[in-house]
Amino acid sequence: MRKLRDNLLTLILLAMPTVGSSQTLALRTNLLYDVILVPNVGAEVGLGDRTSLVGNVMFNWIGLRDKQFYWRILSGDVELRYWPGADKNTFLRKGHHLGVYGAFYRYDIELGTKDGQMGDFNYGGGISYGYSAILNRSLSLDISLGIGYMGGKYKKYKYFDGRYVWQSDEHRNFVGPTKAEVTLVWHWNLPKRKNDGTAKKGGQP
Repeated sequence: MRKLRDNLLTLILLAMPTVGSSQTLALRTNLLYDVILVPNVGAEVGLGDRTSLVGNVMFNWIGLRDKQFYWRILSGDVELRYWPGADKNTFLRKGHHLGVYGAFYRYDIELGTKDGQMGDFNYGGGISYGYSAILNRSLSLDISLGIGYMGGKYKKYKYFDGRYVWQSDEHRNFVGPTKAEVTLVWHWNLPKRKNDGTAKKGGQP
């Protein structure tokens, strides 16, 4: 499991390369996680005319012992996407896409109910479908849903008499929706247009 986690982290880092003149790179944040106070950031890089690689990470590690509140989440995923019928002028900004993804999850969640769950390392993967729509020249909105598998060991615990008491070791085997995104995407290195209608990367003359 540790080897799988290390491989996923490596892939996420590879999804955020140094941008060259021939690469298309977009930065992302999933608004669904932002709403529930889980900061996240991602990047998507074009690999060819119709394929791209996405990497996302999210992290929130809040713990309030006396309030019995733990909202600790560390997660990352990588996804290889195929854009059928992609147009070079709107690649990564507009159109349908299909993908295959893998992910890891670590969490400790207890929301004042005296019952909590803690997973040291869970994992998952699946297939996805989504659509991107252009908001303006630099921004787009990407909506996608993934269906697949999530598994791994976790502990159940209970808050009792000022202490957290272990209850049982469990193993999760879930098949169904494992990924949902309403993502704001910033296309920061788009070609800048010149007055004669041509375009140059990075605003070079």
